[in-house]
Amino acid sequence: MWVHFNISLFYLVLFVLGNHVLNSILMATIVSRVASSLANYSINHRVVFNHAGSQTLIKYGCLFIVQMLASGFFTDLLTTLLPATNGQLVPTLAKMIVDFILFIISYQIQRDVIFKEGPQHV
Repeated sequence: MWVHFNISLFYLVLFVLGNHVLNSILMATIVSRVASSLANYSINHRVVFNHAGSQTLIKYGCLFIVQMLASGFFTDLLTTLLPATNGQLVPTLAKMIVDFILFIISYQIQRDVIFKEGPQHV
C-alpha cells in the first residue's frame, strides 16, 4: 500500500510542477518519501522486525536520507536514458524501477543492521 502511495504522490507532484528535470524529480522524491516513510518505519519496526534493534529511528533516518537521495538522482539518470515523452509517465516508470532495486537493498540493510537482534541476555 505504501509503495502505491509513494509512487502516486511522486506522480502528482511531478504533474503539479509540470516538468521532469532533476530539481522536480528530487522535489517529488522528497515529498513522496517523507510522507510514506513515517508509516513505513512504524510498520517495519513493530510488525516486520518485531521491535528488534537499538537506536532504530536514528539508523532508519540515515538510511532514509541516503535512499531518498539515491532514488532522486538515479530516477533522474534513468529518466534521461529512457525514450523522452512529455509528461510524468517515463519518470514515474524510472522511479518504480529504481525504487524496486533500492527496496531490495534497503530491506537487507534494515534486516542486518537497523533492526538486527542484539545478543540475548540470560
